Amino acid sequence: MANTRKAAKAADSAEPKTAPVKPEKMMKPFTAEEQAIAARVAADSTREWEVIGEDSAIDYSLGRDMFELPPPAKKEQEEKHFAFRWVHRTQARIDEIRSKPIPFKWWICNSTNTPFLKGYFDPVLGGVCREDQILMFRPWWMHEKQKAITAEITDSKNRDVTAKNGEKRGSAEFVANQQELKAAGNNIVYDGDVAEKADTDLSDITDLTE
Repeated sequence: MANTRKAAKAADSAEPKTAPVKPEKMMKPFTAEEQAIAARVAADSTREWEVIGEDSAIDYSLGRDMFELPPPAKKEQEEKHFAFRWVHRTQARIDEIRSKPIPFKWWICNSTNTPFLKGYFDPVLGGVCREDQILMFRPWWMHEKQKAITAEITDSKNRDVTAKNGEKRGSAEFVANQQELKAAGNNIVYDGDVAEKADTDLSDITDLTE
């Protein structure tokens, strides 16, 4: 019996020793971002770049205005139904434009206000978006009204003060006198500054260069 145990022990010691097998490290599940990247890595394995020639790289669309109005909006503007403009797509800027008094106010283009723009609405935001801009609109008559007000104010700034003497606009009347030069030593004093009598408040006329 003792001889048998010694023989078995000797046989065991004669066999080569192998390192214990460690379990493979478990892979963590992909995050949504990693899954998206992995899908794109796999999709970019078509080697299509091998059959693309230099002529295929010419992009004639780069010569177009990226902020050109969508065709339906362009048609409405040409027919003078609505005016359109792009606005920086931030909450502060949109609120600023939407809160202006009539006729300076603009509205956001969406499926309710401008259904003729169907097919151009962003599926997430619901508006017509281009880069960091969003499309807004207003009735054409309001657009014309603002242009008239802007032209009137610009004209009043450029005209000679004395040319407006006695001019009336609603309840406002301009009173202007000829300038008189008075020499007082080395000082020259100008009399006859414009005095405007009015009970109207034009403080709401802002942002006239839309």
